[in-house]
Amino acid sequence: MDIDRQTSEEVAEAWLDQAALGIAETGDDSTIVVGAANFSENITLAEIYADALDAAGYETDVREIGNRETYLPALESGEIDIVPEYAATFAEFLDGDVENTVASGDIAETVAALTPLAEARGLVVGEPADAQDQNAFAVTQGFVDQYGVTTLSEPCRFVRRHRARRPAGVPRAALLPAGT
Repeated sequence: MDIDRQTSEEVAEAWLDQAALGIAETGDDSTIVVGAANFSENITLAEIYADALDAAGYETDVREIGNRETYLPALESGEIDIVPEYAATFAEFLDGDVENTVASGDIAETVAALTPLAEARGLVVGEPADAQDQNAFAVTQGFVDQYGVTTLSEPCRFVRRHRARRPAGVPRAALLPAGT
């Protein structure tokens, strides 16, 4: 449960209903196995894919497989048929060279770099969704009140300021106030 105490399946169903995509029923009732990484956002995306495929006339089975190292072999072997992925991180993962950067801020360039990496493993990359995956950071109101922070950079300054006073042998985490 994540969003307003709803399951990923409930959130996906509500989103698909609200989006009113008008999906044509073109499926043949064959079963498509949708894989999902083991975190809420990816599970919700997998449920959206499954609901859309169901609406198109396919039977679906959503399987939470685990992390990329676990579900990639399942995808390559055909145990799962489709998995929602993030183009940039998937491209970097498939490239495997930490000294080399294949992804960029341009989705077309990233997909162009990703496609041959995926094809080399027998995978096909779909069209990227018109969406954004962005990280967000949250703190409690108590943290804001106690430390007076209003931007993401302010806690960084706090940590840098306290790190400079860290006695030898004391881990950095030991310097953070309780509740941070």
